[in-house]
Amino acid sequence: MSKKYQTTIELRGGEGLVVVEYTAHKADPGGKDGREYPPEPAWVEIEAVTYGGCTITDELSDIQIAALAEEIEVAEDDERIACEQDHWDNVRKDARYPEFWEGLER
Repeated sequence: MSKKYQTTIELRGGEGLVVVEYTAHKADPGGKDGREYPPEPAWVEIEAVTYGGCTITDELSDIQIAALAEEIEVAEDDERIACEQDHWDNVRKDARYPEFWEGLER
């Protein structure tokens, strides 16, 4: 599933707000059920970078593309951690106030 991310990067003679279209690939912990294969880290595939409605992906250096991918990976990790924290916060609320949460489900 393709996602979009906005950021500011260095362009010729200044900075510009770009929109990065990308696909985030999840990490694979590797095989542990008799089918051994090595773990793979999460990674981001940059599909397109646009500036002012124009695609500039081919105009960017490999270093700029790698920096964008790394920035997006960090943002994806932050989002995943926040979602996990929300989940566990709700689990703790359920444990502390079971009668309150049971009442809402009815």
